[in-house]
Amino acid sequence: QVLGILAVVAVLCAFTRSSYAFESRDTSDEERGIIGGRNAPIISYPFALMLLVDGSAICTASVIGEFYALTAAHCLVQDTVTFQNSQISFFGGSSIRGSEGTIFNATYYVIHGEYNTTTIDNDVAVVRVTTSFFTNPAIKPIALQDGEPAASSSCYAVGWGFLTIPPNFIKTQTLQVASYTLETAQNCENLYGATITAQMYCARYESGRVYKGDSGGALVCGDRLHGIASFVPYIDTYGIHDKPEVFTKVPSHSIRRFIRLHTGI
Repeated sequence: QVLGILAVVAVLCAFTRSSYAFESRDTSDEERGIIGGRNAPIISYPFALMLLVDGSAICTASVIGEFYALTAAHCLVQDTVTFQNSQISFFGGSSIRGSEGTIFNATYYVIHGEYNTTTIDNDVAVVRVTTSFFTNPAIKPIALQDGEPAASSSCYAVGWGFLTIPPNFIKTQTLQVASYTLETAQNCENLYGATITAQMYCARYESGRVYKGDSGGALVCGDRLHGIASFVPYIDTYGIHDKPEVFTKVPSHSIRRFIRLHTGI
């Protein structure tokens, strides 16, 4: 029995849909980066990966084991459909795009069986690569959080998303990091209502904030992976909201069980 989780496995991995970090496959070569963040040297964030589909950057991911990466389910699903004719790969080991890093091809990925494309609940996916991430000595895994952290924990998020909001997009060539503080569950529910589930965190930006292309990236508190960048409220063409971002809650029972089941981690 798979503990109630129906895994969707694709041997040839697919492309992306994002609740906020990528809207559909982009062929314009416009990479994405954190808005108002700061450059993130890979020596300080050795787990950070750029997720590519057929060579185009679409999301962010994290190394959690020798052959395993973690990202958001919506990066690999579009309108409930997984695409099996594209090559998923990762760029890691460098914080500068195309410089000194390594490309790792995926063999398959697994989407959480209870991922909901409407509510974005259980927004997590595990990806296995063909070659050990550790062949590049600059890459190291991030430990996973198992217990519930205290609210107001000081955290950070990393990603490869937009540096600016529309209409003047600026591409990022460098991994970015932003500072966050976890909100209490009550504050999160007060702001979002029934939108928030037991598998979600709210985190308030302090400096910099995730945006398009940062989906799947890590929210790290106390050197452990607590969250996965999932979605934000509606952002119009020329403005940006002031609500906290929403991250998949890694230590929640449903998410942690899924990761352990498919990676042994």
